[in-house]
Amino acid sequence: MQQPSGKVTPLPALFSQSSFPSQSQHKSKEHSFPLFQRNQSLQLPFFLNLFNFLIPTLFSSQPFFFSDPYATSYLISLFSSQAMLDVSRLQKELVECNRDKQISGVSISLPDGSHDLTHLIGSITGPVSSPYEGGTFTIDIRLPNGYPFEPPKMQFVTKVWHPNISSQNGAICLDILKDQWSPALTLKTALLSLQALLSSPEPDDPQDAVVAQQYLRDYPKFVATASHWTAAFAKTSAGIEEKVKRLVEMGFPEDLVRNTLKSVNGDENLALEKLCSG
Repeated sequence: MQQPSGKVTPLPALFSQSSFPSQSQHKSKEHSFPLFQRNQSLQLPFFLNLFNFLIPTLFSSQPFFFSDPYATSYLISLFSSQAMLDVSRLQKELVECNRDKQISGVSISLPDGSHDLTHLIGSITGPVSSPYEGGTFTIDIRLPNGYPFEPPKMQFVTKVWHPNISSQNGAICLDILKDQWSPALTLKTALLSLQALLSSPEPDDPQDAVVAQQYLRDYPKFVATASHWTAAFAKTSAGIEEKVKRLVEMGFPEDLVRNTLKSVNGDENLALEKLCSG
């Protein structure tokens, strides 16, 4: 193997002065960079040239630097552009997801009055024959600029009692939202995976340790608590007597439950929080 000479590695042809647009070209809206087109992947020759450029630099005894600051600026903008959200794909995903929402039980929409495609609202129905049946759960979805090469960030807005979902902030423990994400997956498949997670919890890899321990040690109580949370947070408003019954089943005195509900104008969620806080 040829040993490094210790000299500053010269820029290859890819990054020669002639490869960069002039300042007038850079400002022109009509100019397009030869190596990159928006919403498209960088071509193989680019990566090969970049690889041949970086490897000698890494083994150089002197720190690498660009002698031309304009070239440096151009290179930074080149890589920044690569991380742009693929809007065309995202639009197709939204159409596909909402096409059969009555069958799949999952859908995606924009927050009211918003046009920001990086912030979406997902909705999933609770699986049949689970403590979450009959509930509708709202998911906050944030898309990084690198999507679909980076996973979406999802978090339950609706409170849910589940080993793999935080009962405090809705954070989710699911491998495909972390290291097992693939660009071949979509927002719809991610929501369907969350729906399946409701049916089949993984208490050995929990997000909420308290819920996981209850699931493992007292499963009937887990089912009762999860069902109550579904009724309280994921279903449409019920009559006052139903609210009283559910809260009393949680172990609170009936008189205290009625007085608390009255103090919060019948809001069961606020009543539960007030009862729990003492």
